[in-house]
Amino acid sequence: MNDPKYRFFRIAAFALIILALFDLGLRFYFHSETRIFRNVSKGNSSLPYLFEVMDRHKGTTIAFLGSSVMQGYINCGDREHFPYLVGENLRKAGIKRTRTINLASAGNHFGDDFCLLYETLKHKPDLVIIEVHFKLFSTYGEFAKAISHEDNTYYIRDYPERDKLLEMFQIGNSDYRQILFENAIKRVWAFYRYKDMVTDHWTDSSDPPAFLSAQSFLDTFDFTNYEAKMARRHNPETHDQEYLWKVLPENLINRDISICNALDTTQTSVNWVILKMIAELGKQHKQKMIFYFSPVNRAFIDQYQLFDMKKLDDIKMEAAHIALEYGHYFLDYTNVVKPAFFSDTDHINRSGHRQVAERMSGDILKRFKPRAKKKD
Repeated sequence: MNDPKYRFFRIAAFALIILALFDLGLRFYFHSETRIFRNVSKGNSSLPYLFEVMDRHKGTTIAFLGSSVMQGYINCGDREHFPYLVGENLRKAGIKRTRTINLASAGNHFGDDFCLLYETLKHKPDLVIIEVHFKLFSTYGEFAKAISHEDNTYYIRDYPERDKLLEMFQIGNSDYRQILFENAIKRVWAFYRYKDMVTDHWTDSSDPPAFLSAQSFLDTFDFTNYEAKMARRHNPETHDQEYLWKVLPENLINRDISICNALDTTQTSVNWVILKMIAELGKQHKQKMIFYFSPVNRAFIDQYQLFDMKKLDDIKMEAAHIALEYGHYFLDYTNVVKPAFFSDTDHINRSGHRQVAERMSGDILKRFKPRAKKKD
């Protein structure tokens, strides 16, 4: 083997050994249940890890499905969003082995929630919490779409009516084959499965890191310069001030006005259809589910006259009807958060997350007795 003609094979074998060791190291590192507690940035890179945690956990699991408000993106840290705080509160209340799984991601629509719920049900959670966000009933811009993160459709790969859903989501066959191919690689190669989550965690951005030069690599992963690294991350401290919505930039105010002007209470939007599908899917699997209406900044809505609150009441009534029709709970959290703790019409700071967590923890304990024993 010392013959020069085998040099290429030696180099290739050495590279494969390094990759295998690196892969094993990642698998070992992420075998822990406490590495990350949500999707870190605007993407959904943590989902494979979170589903693995749900599958391995030997106690009570509560899955949370929603969008940026639930995720707490930008406004709070990895252990400050209300799904995590609910887990803490339940453990303090005596449910020692409760693990909350925050599957929410910025921009998620009900189509995303349906795909994630279908996968979630395979892991047999004790309870599923579904966020009902009023903006998802708007037909403005991206809100008119059934799904935001198309790669979430991987989780409905064995759904009986998959093709019908893909047509609803406007995803072609070639695009879906690519989604299936990439996720097949993730299932066997730990580095490919976790790579985006690692970069998201360290950069707090879902933008692809620039690996075109050694300098760009150092800029992204400069472990020695802590201050520089923290400066590149979104700092929740800057978003924890009170009444941030009062100094909201004009372009964001105008965007909220456009979203609210396009609210659909006639149930003609695709999101109404999928919300019913979510409720029906839960009933088919006899899954305990809570639908809750996400907090709303009524002071902001009144100040800018975004819409008549009766329109919001109509949306809540129909959403509650859907949840109750299929045997689920519906909770109205419209006024749970004080106006001071909003950053716009709907997003809340850390204090707002603590308010939601306190209320939701009590509601869960009133309605359920989560298991504190090992699953079969």
